[in-house]
Amino acid sequence: MNPTSILSSEHRVIEVVLGALEKMAIQSELTNRLDPMRANQAVEFLKNFADKCHHGKEENHLFSKMVDRGFPKSSGPIGVMLWEHDQGRALIRAMSDAIKEFQLEQKEAVGHFIYAARQYVDLLRQHIMKEDHHLFPMAESVFNEDDKAALIERFEEVEKMELGAEQHGMWHKLAQELAAFYQIEPRDHPVPMGLSCCH
Repeated sequence: MNPTSILSSEHRVIEVVLGALEKMAIQSELTNRLDPMRANQAVEFLKNFADKCHHGKEENHLFSKMVDRGFPKSSGPIGVMLWEHDQGRALIRAMSDAIKEFQLEQKEAVGHFIYAARQYVDLLRQHIMKEDHHLFPMAESVFNEDDKAALIERFEEVEKMELGAEQHGMWHKLAQELAAFYQIEPRDHPVPMGLSCCH
């Protein structure tokens, strides 16, 4: 398996939660309320799986290897991806803050959550498309077999050492649960859920 195939498989899991988050925002708009438990679940998934694990693999390993092979870090496609990662983190913080505001019965909280959630969904969907169709093919075109093997090893270390193998599986399971609750259809996540990203 190529390292970018691993990252693309993680995109499919993230897309499931984006679909759930989108439906969550629609329900919140209709009811003017939040489901704090599921909103928190989605936000924690995005913090830990999408950002810490997935974006961590990209920033600390994939992008670094691309820089070693001649890509500029602060401009071009890598610069854009890094900027969008930062934008996503700001929107995750905004969603987290809105959940806390809702629990404190602040009247603007639902609107704040809806806005941040929709911005995040739009950002990540476009971001994933750019990576899958443009950045990842660029990366694969310059990596040799040793590069690919080293990246796969680093990715496995991120899952086992930094996130924890059990935690990685837990986030997959949570994505499944959110998909089931919000009735995300199988066509929305064509890669079988529950597959390890590295195996």
